[in-house]
Amino acid sequence: QRKPAYDKRTGKKYEYHVITIPRAISEDSQYPFRVGEKVKISIEPKGKRIVIVKVKEKSSGKKK
Repeated sequence: QRKPAYDKRTGKKYEYHVITIPRAISEDSQYPFRVGEKVKISIEPKGKRIVIVKVKEKSSGKKK
């Protein structure tokens, strides 16, 4: 189980972070993400790149 993120400035805990993408990039037709999608972000220090990958929702397998 993942621990919630902690904001040192405000003292609040968050389950997810919200990131802002510049408008010019988000309006590009090749940009693969939509508002509200859950993504995983990692940073490659050697390559100086930010890698963003879509997170697939896991279903519980329970029927209603």
